[in-house]
Amino acid sequence: MVPQLVRQDDALVASAASARLDLRASIPLVCEVGEAFGSFTVRAGETRHFTLGYAPAYDAGPPAVLDAEQVIDNAVAGWRSWMGLHDYRGL
Repeated sequence: MVPQLVRQDDALVASAASARLDLRASIPLVCEVGEAFGSFTVRAGETRHFTLGYAPAYDAGPPAVLDAEQVIDNAVAGWRSWMGLHDYRGL
């Protein structure tokens, strides 16, 4: 099944069967004939954010809008916490 790809508000939305994915970015994204793309330059010290949210396609609202920096901070904190509980030093 080929997903339908459309722009909705500030997201590119791909829907197929029972799944919906919302792609958001801090750069402009172009949606043309079932493809999404963007072009940008990142210089030292700059960041660009991309988030991909999932939701069921039927009987549900859109995926939650995530703060990319907060998601990364949470992942880093989780891994650091996990490392603090384990004493693995390699072979």
